[in-house]
Amino acid sequence: MENCLLIINPAAGNGLGRAVAPELDWILAKSFAHTRLVFTRGEGDMGRIIAQYHDQADAVFVAGGDGTLNEAVNALAAYQFDLPLGYMPLGTVNDIGRVLKISQQPKEALRQLSQLTLQAVDIGRLNDHYFMNVVAVGQIPEAVKDTKAEAKKRLGKLAYVADGVQAFFQSNAQSYEIWLDGHQQLVETELILICLTNSVGGLEHMVDQARIDDGWLHLLILKDRHSLEFVPELLQNAIQGDISASKFVLYERAKHISLKALDHSISPNVDGDAGPSLPIQVDVLPGQLKLLVPKSTT
Repeated sequence: MENCLLIINPAAGNGLGRAVAPELDWILAKSFAHTRLVFTRGEGDMGRIIAQYHDQADAVFVAGGDGTLNEAVNALAAYQFDLPLGYMPLGTVNDIGRVLKISQQPKEALRQLSQLTLQAVDIGRLNDHYFMNVVAVGQIPEAVKDTKAEAKKRLGKLAYVADGVQAFFQSNAQSYEIWLDGHQQLVETELILICLTNSVGGLEHMVDQARIDDGWLHLLILKDRHSLEFVPELLQNAIQGDISASKFVLYERAKHISLKALDHSISPNVDGDAGPSLPIQVDVLPGQLKLLVPKSTT
């Protein structure tokens, strides 16, 4: 590959995006003959940049948080994911970076990215939107979605935890109709997660068996939240390495999931951003995207 389009969110990591730009540009010169560095100027700018330079690039590399990566995936969807995509995590949570075992420390991440290889990974499709990690439905993701930028800057991942815990104790169960590969279920719950990977919200043991290339959607439904055993049980499973194995979590996997709210309108959180109101249709697209990942972590 000759030409790399390098897109950096300068605001990511409290301004770290702009700081790492020269070294990341230099690192990518080991894999590409030419790099074109462009900074995003705001939300939604990713699509414009990729459209402008798509025909001049052999690969796209982005640096930023999970939202930055999500924007890049959706921009590449317009071209049927024809270009490989690379990623340097610089956000608050960095779930995909964790899944790919890219260091959360910029200096170490840059060292890892000096040697790259291609890996085919799954993409999720929600209606006409695409995602790489998780669709979350309920009052907890609603609260996390509204976490203020100032709090994230000051507290990092703890800002999400604080908002999520508050919503957890204030939330009420809602009724949903779910279809899993054509089979119907009716559930009442405070939280539904549809995962492509094992890392959600920085918790790297959400679904131990989930892999970024396994071809499945992993569904987790919270249940019996008011049991006195609820919190210690979930904490024990988190420590042992598989929250999906808890008796307070209903776990299923499927290729296609339809979800309808039966009580009132609600919108999911999709890779950290607001998604469309339910009902939604979610599908897995196995091996749809080619990722540029560090050789040392594959």
